[in-house]
Amino acid sequence: MITEKTVTIETETGEKLDVTLCLEGKRLGTCLRINGLPHHFERMQADDIVENYKLDTDPDYFPCNDELGFCYVLVPFSQ
Repeated sequence: MITEKTVTIETETGEKLDVTLCLEGKRLGTCLRINGLPHHFERMQADDIVENYKLDTDPDYFPCNDELGFCYVLVPFSQ
């Protein structure tokens, strides 16, 4: 089982940020602060997102994913 993974986040202008994800429960993730507000950044199975979350109103939505079926989500913490 993977307990740590480093991913690169890249903006449209080419700025890059390497982020280390650590095992948090059953998922790899970390906390990113955006303008001081904490956000979950997690690696998840694309199938899990489609089955358990509503991210898009398109009924045929299926997230882009890597060769192992994983993708990444960034969501704010609850208030």
